[in-house]
Amino acid sequence: MIKTLVFHIGDPKNGTSSIQRALFDRTLRCHQVRIAPQQELNASGLANTLLKDDRLERRRKLFRQKRDWALREDADFGVISAEFFARARPRLLQRCLQQYLPEHAADARILAYARPHAAWIVSAYSTRVKTGGSLAILSEFTAQIIQGKFLEYTPRFSRWERTFGRHFVMRPFVLTELYQGDVVADFFHQILEGVPFSLQEAPTAANSSLSVEELAAMRMIQETWVRLEVPKPLRLALGGALGRILEGGAAGRKRSKLRLDQASAVAIRNRFLEDARALDNVFFGKPLMAAALDSAVDIGLPEPQPLEAEEYFTATVLVEMQEAAAALVPPLLADPRAWRNDYRKRKASGTKYGKVAAGIRQKKYIDNVWAQLNRLAGLMSSAQS
Repeated sequence: MIKTLVFHIGDPKNGTSSIQRALFDRTLRCHQVRIAPQQELNASGLANTLLKDDRLERRRKLFRQKRDWALREDADFGVISAEFFARARPRLLQRCLQQYLPEHAADARILAYARPHAAWIVSAYSTRVKTGGSLAILSEFTAQIIQGKFLEYTPRFSRWERTFGRHFVMRPFVLTELYQGDVVADFFHQILEGVPFSLQEAPTAANSSLSVEELAAMRMIQETWVRLEVPKPLRLALGGALGRILEGGAAGRKRSKLRLDQASAVAIRNRFLEDARALDNVFFGKPLMAAALDSAVDIGLPEPQPLEAEEYFTATVLVEMQEAAAALVPPLLADPRAWRNDYRKRKASGTKYGKVAAGIRQKKYIDNVWAQLNRLAGLMSSAQS
C-alpha cells in the first residue's frame, strides 16, 4: 500500500504539464524513496468531478479506482496531479478522501504553486489563444482577467491551508526560489523533503508559450476554424497539436517573447498588489509577489505588441495559412473522433507516432489533418524579421 498520498493541485500555468510529463515518463531516480505516479498523464477527470455536484457517479467510480491503485502499489508516496483541483473546494476533497481513501485521508499532502500575477496573465493568454479560448489581444485579455477573482490567491490558498493545515505546502513559481531553478526539480524536492535524487533526463518543455509571431498567426488560424464552425473541443485539440509540432522544432521558428505593455502592467499591479502582499506575508515571508508586480511595471513596453498576423507574414503566406487551416476541416469533421483519439494517443505517449488502431478510411482522414497541421507549423515559422 502507498504510505502517503500527495495531491498536486496546480495552479494552472505553473509548470503542471512539465511535472506531469516527468511523472508519466518516470524520470525520477531516487534510491531511498519510491514514488508511484498516477497511471494517467493527468488526473483531470477526477478533479473535474469535484467541480460539479451532478457528477457523483463518476466521482465515486474514479475515487474508487484511485483507492484500488493506492492499495495495490507499494511505494512511499503516490502522486495525483491535476491543475483543475485548484478550482475545487478543499473541504469537498477532504470529505472524498475520508469516504473513498480512508487509509490515506489523515496524512494526505497538498502541494500547490503560485505564479506572479502579471506573468500568469501573459502565460495564460498564450494558452488561450493557442487553444481558441480567446481571440482578443493581450491588453483586452488583461482587462478581462483583472475583473475576475481567480488571481486573488490569498483567500483561495488560505482555504486549503485551513483545511489541510501543515499538510498543505504553497510554493512560489519564481525561478530564484525554486530548487535548482526548475519547477520539476522543485516538485520532487518538496515531495522527498530533501532526500537526494536525480532526473534521468531534463524533461522536455511541455505546453511552452508561443512567440509573438506564432500567436498572431494562431489568432488568424483559430478565427478561420471559428468561421468554418469547427466545434470548440476540436479547436482546442487542434491548437494543442499545432503547439506541440512547434515545440518539436519547426525550422526557423521565431522566438520573440510576448510582453505586457506598461499600462496593462500598471492595471495588474493596482488590482492585485493587496493580494500579492498578503500572499507574501502569509506563505512566503518575503516580498516575492509584490516585487514581481513592481518588476512587471518597470519592464513594461510603451505600447502593446501588435498581434495581427499581417504585421509578421507576407500576403502570400497568409493566404496559404488560411488555405491549410481550411483544408484540414473536411477530413477532421468526416470522422472527428478518429483524429482526436489519435492526437490523444500521441500526446500521452510523448511521441509523434503510435497511432491508434483505425480503418483505412480513418487513417486517411487522420493523415490529412496532420499533413495540414505540419504545413501550418512550417508557414508559422516563416515570419518576417
